[in-house]
Amino acid sequence: MIGENFYLYFTNTGWLFSERIFRIVVNILVSAWVARYLGPDSFGSLNFSLSFAKIITAISLLGLDQIVVREMVRFPERVEQILATAFLLRLGGAFLALVFIPVALYFFQVSDEEYLMVYFISVGAIFQAFGVIDLYFQSQVLSKYASVAQFTQILLGSLVKVIFIYLEAPVVWFALVYSMELLFQAVILYLLFKGQRRSIVLHLARKSEALYLMKCSIPVLASSVLM
Repeated sequence: MIGENFYLYFTNTGWLFSERIFRIVVNILVSAWVARYLGPDSFGSLNFSLSFAKIITAISLLGLDQIVVREMVRFPERVEQILATAFLLRLGGAFLALVFIPVALYFFQVSDEEYLMVYFISVGAIFQAFGVIDLYFQSQVLSKYASVAQFTQILLGSLVKVIFIYLEAPVVWFALVYSMELLFQAVILYLLFKGQRRSIVLHLARKSEALYLMKCSIPVLASSVLM
């Protein structure tokens, strides 16, 4: 039993480690290419939009990740209820974040182009609701499936960026790629989840579960926003 558990966790860690290394290498190469193509001004505007959108994304995630994984490990009989509740919470957080953008950007002197880029990037928060499937795989020590989704996201996203460079696309298009990457990941995660004969059953979501998850996640959300 000890040998089987060791192999399971070793394999799981191997997939996670491989995905992180692959992401770092590809991002360095592609980002350098994009930066060279866009030039200092446009690349700086893109990075500002990304940084701003990351704050919005942190809010939409509601700091639920660690809490949801913990609850699914502790209460396997309530996995579907926890998944459905967390999915709806994330979806609601994404839409609230998108509504909050104009208010937040009011305090910054941004160009119309940057305003549009922030919105394009932040739309990806909607697709991140499907990240609860990744949390399910983590709770079951099945990071292989989440890593496959990540590999696919990185490859497709990088390919789109390279195509945009060859098409001499404007900087706004590159902002759109970040939401496209999250869409790719959401689709792959959903297909892998269905392959496990699982599904997100929305009517199983519970208000009491939502209140409990939110209560537990407030400290994590606060630290995520501040970081």
